[in-house]
Amino acid sequence: MTAMPSESEIKKAIEALKSQPAKFQVLAENIMRIKFGGKYQNIIPQGRNAALQTTIGYPDAYATDEFQKQYLIEATIGDWRKHLEKEDIPGITKIGGANVAEFALFCMSDSELLIQQKRKDRKVKKKSVDEYKADLAALGVPLAGIRFFFMDQLIKELRQPVYARVLSELGLDIDISPFFSIEKRLFHPDTGPTRSEFEAGDVVADDLIKSMRRALSPGSKLLAEGGSGLGKTTLATAFAFDWLKREQGAFYVDLVAFDDPAAIVHILVQRIKQYGCRAHLFVLDNCHRLAPDLLSQILGAHVAPDDRPTVLAMSRKLTESAVQALCKAHELKRMHIRLRQEDLLAIYRLLARRYSQSAFFTPPTDADMQRWHSLHADLVTFTLAMNGATTRLRAGLVPKLAENDAINHLQARYISNLSANEREMLAVIALCARLDVPASQSSLNGGVPQQSLDRGLVFQQTAKNQMPRYALAHAKIGELLLKCLNVDEKQAWEELIQRDHFQACFIAKQLLDADSESIETPVGAASKAKEVLELVGENAWQFSERFSPGYSGVIASLYRQVGLEVTIIKEVLSRGISRYVIDQESFLIGLPSFLDFAQEEGFDAEITQVWADLTKAAQDGRLEIAACLAPVSTVREMLMRTAKRDEQTFRTLTAAFSSKAVAIAVANKFGMLKPDLAEQVLKDLEKLAPTLHHLLLAELPVGDRLQKLKSSLANAVSPPNIRKWLRRSRLLHLLTGDPALILPTEWLYNRGVIVLELLLGELESLRTIYDDQIQVLIATWASERICETPDPAATAARIRLMLSMADAKREKAVCKRIAMTKADTLKACLRTQRPSELGALLIGAGPVFDRKEQFLPLKSIILEIAQERIEKSIAGRAPHPPAAFHLASHVYVAKLAGAEHNEDWLQPALETLGQAPAWQPTSRDAQRHTRAGRLMRTYWKGVETLLQTGYQEST
Repeated sequence: MTAMPSESEIKKAIEALKSQPAKFQVLAENIMRIKFGGKYQNIIPQGRNAALQTTIGYPDAYATDEFQKQYLIEATIGDWRKHLEKEDIPGITKIGGANVAEFALFCMSDSELLIQQKRKDRKVKKKSVDEYKADLAALGVPLAGIRFFFMDQLIKELRQPVYARVLSELGLDIDISPFFSIEKRLFHPDTGPTRSEFEAGDVVADDLIKSMRRALSPGSKLLAEGGSGLGKTTLATAFAFDWLKREQGAFYVDLVAFDDPAAIVHILVQRIKQYGCRAHLFVLDNCHRLAPDLLSQILGAHVAPDDRPTVLAMSRKLTESAVQALCKAHELKRMHIRLRQEDLLAIYRLLARRYSQSAFFTPPTDADMQRWHSLHADLVTFTLAMNGATTRLRAGLVPKLAENDAINHLQARYISNLSANEREMLAVIALCARLDVPASQSSLNGGVPQQSLDRGLVFQQTAKNQMPRYALAHAKIGELLLKCLNVDEKQAWEELIQRDHFQACFIAKQLLDADSESIETPVGAASKAKEVLELVGENAWQFSERFSPGYSGVIASLYRQVGLEVTIIKEVLSRGISRYVIDQESFLIGLPSFLDFAQEEGFDAEITQVWADLTKAAQDGRLEIAACLAPVSTVREMLMRTAKRDEQTFRTLTAAFSSKAVAIAVANKFGMLKPDLAEQVLKDLEKLAPTLHHLLLAELPVGDRLQKLKSSLANAVSPPNIRKWLRRSRLLHLLTGDPALILPTEWLYNRGVIVLELLLGELESLRTIYDDQIQVLIATWASERICETPDPAATAARIRLMLSMADAKREKAVCKRIAMTKADTLKACLRTQRPSELGALLIGAGPVFDRKEQFLPLKSIILEIAQERIEKSIAGRAPHPPAAFHLASHVYVAKLAGAEHNEDWLQPALETLGQAPAWQPTSRDAQRHTRAGRLMRTYWKGVETLLQTGYQEST
């Protein structure tokens, strides 16, 4: 999760807006839009112009609802009392307080103490916030909809992660990694344009940028596909700089830079949700490195449906079926990138300007363009060739251009003066580049190509095992380098394979996975892959710390794809796995996957041998050390497989796992687990290894081991995230740190409505787990004045949840609180509720409150609201079935509230329903029942029964 700025940093950023009051208005609008959503999604600003200068008029901004009620937003950097008296009260008087649904005032001063210190020199007592609220309410503005935001309250509000984008717009430093702003991208003049050239817009052909503009409007998504070296990255970067001229932000990530792109998908999704909006462009480069389902997660990431992020995905060829599925799921547009003469011309103009330092240069002829296009299949080679012809460019002459120009440029700039050892390493890197694979340090015989790194030709990456790997600035340079170096490719290839068997198997996989339109590979990829595996030979089954037996299934699959027999390696495999368990200290790594593979292949003797070796390792203490070194997930998986063995093996191995040393090792890594896995580990250890579970629970609270998980819980504010956390009761209990509590008290209070809504709805089966704390929360709500909550919808939800979930001990407190609340306040709150919510309230309250005297006024208010809505619903044309269902939903609320069928005001509605076509349930109705809790299901069933059998027969 993003590290949020401190309170002092936020305060300084807000105070900086004193000289730009229009930006303070923008801040106020953003907070209302994010905090309250709903009507505030369509705010109309009128207190400023497009140049962010304040203008005269009232209010600063507003929104309207379907009843033409106005939601006013005002912001002041001065004296808030004067602002209220001179602008707000006169302005609302002119508008008409009855026409105002809500009013919010943002002030750049701290809130005042509830009890002011007495001062002898104070002659005039200043009005309090409550007194001003009363003045506004007297004008007709609902009291529950009047909100004041002072500096100290703003700072605390903005500390929430949901405001990350707002803080970024305030100029505060917010971490958006692994994305980064497009302006911070590294630029390599030899293989591409510089930053200043991108900013000038001189890089890509104008018609290509215009085509992309048409295809990728704000809030949309585009997949640009094309082969290697066709300028996809250059186009994406050029478009991102073009985007910044019109919109707010452009963020870039290159998935080639990550050894395992799948591992960062959840972070990419998180960042897009934090920062995503129509004005922000997210560029995903080389997204063919992700499986389609993972790419789909990123494309679907958003928070507000009407403010979706803009996404540009650059990819080599994906399978047609995968692209079609993505297009359908995310309204994804497509664009195919091809090498055109216009693209070569754009690069020529760029380099001609760069080297001649003039806008005047000799244009190429049509014959030149045709020859260049026939000679150069990609922009990388063409650019290198142009850089090799600088003499003619500086002289203002059109280069003749040949492949030797590119080779000579590489030779002069990068290859000259390289040692023999460095040339040998560079040849290996170039061979790997053909398959878009970085070279491992083992394949370089343990060496480091330092000179090539210093010259910018080679770049270092880090693999999952933290070992360095080396790649070229662009894979297309590999072919040219091999010609420069004049190496014996066959010999270099065989040495590469023998030096690193693990990488050789990966190369074989790349060859078999290659597609003619995605990764450029030699003709006969399958035969080449077979050749690689034959050269690797038995070494493919000689496991080590770097090449664990967990890859056995993948290697066996490669064998089958190239026609090699898996069973012939059975004897080699048996020796290899035993040697691995005996020789390696971290021998548990990869072992669960190997056991699954061996079982699928029917290698029973090898499985028996592994368990015998593990039993011996347990007896001599090696298993305990291996468990300490293994990932937590591996310890869990091994325990699960151990439980399926005989009783003696289970006891011996479980005892080795259940030491304090293992508990400490697991505790040290536990906080880095994803929450779902952490919950599963606690559940499985409790069942399979109670001693280890007990020791682990004692170790986890020590120090900051749980800090990351606690932060994840603290940042869970949206219903989807809270839903996930409520399913993790063991982890929640652990993080609470209190034996009597499952949920942190403050966390529950701040998210009480969402939590109880979920436990009353789709998570109803989990309600008993949390019921004790639910009742404590209800008692807390019942002790607070209902009018104190500024959000009437949230207040109504509290009322509904208290009445639906309170037990016998809390009923008296709930009844007393409702009885003490003014009828106007109750009505204003309940009007925000949908018919289904009012119906669920009446059904849920029935068993405990229905006959309570204090509940009768509430039923009367709901009946009054239902009557208003029914009369409005029938005041129009004759309904078709959906309208009939809508009308029936109000009528059933009236029935639950005690309306008799012969009420005069109800008769037109009943007649309208009687004349409507026969109602038939749809798939949407089935989904409604599936998602809802018991109360909502009861309500919808009642509505359907009313439609089918009539008012009197419905129950």
